[in-house]
Amino acid sequence: MAAHGLPDKFVVWQPMDHCSRFMHAEYYNRTFNVALDANERFQILQEQDEGVIFLLNNSSELLGNLLTVSCIWHRSFSGFFYDIVAKSQGNSLRLQSFTECTKRRSNSILVTTGFLLVPQNFRNSSNELKLELCIWSKDSFPTNF
Repeated sequence: MAAHGLPDKFVVWQPMDHCSRFMHAEYYNRTFNVALDANERFQILQEQDEGVIFLLNNSSELLGNLLTVSCIWHRSFSGFFYDIVAKSQGNSLRLQSFTECTKRRSNSILVTTGFLLVPQNFRNSSNELKLELCIWSKDSFPTNF
C-alpha cells in the first residue's frame, strides 16, 4: 500500500496552496481510503490518463461535515457516478451519487446531485474524517445504482 492507505497506483504530493493532497489515479472503479481533516475545504484528485479533476468538497457545518464530489474537465461530458462512505466506531454512512462535469470550479459545494452530511461525532481524535471513495469510469456505473 502507498501512503495514506491509497493503492500503489496513486501518488500523494505535498500540500499546495489551499489543498492538502493531490492524487493521480491510474484507473477508476476501485475503492480507496481518504483521511480528510474536518476543516479542510477540499482535496484534489486527478485521473492520470485523461486529466479529469475531481474535488472532494467539504463544508464544516453546525451539524457536521457536508461532503460532495465535483468534476472539472475540459471535454463536454455528462459526468461520473461515485460512492462515498464515512466510517466511525462501527457506524457507517453511504452516499451513491452522480457529479456533472463543469469546465471550471464553482464556489458552490452543491454542484452535484447529492451530498453526505457526516455528524461531528464521526471525527476521530485528530479531527479527521475517515472516508472510502470510489469513482466510476465514464463507461461504467455500479450495478446497485
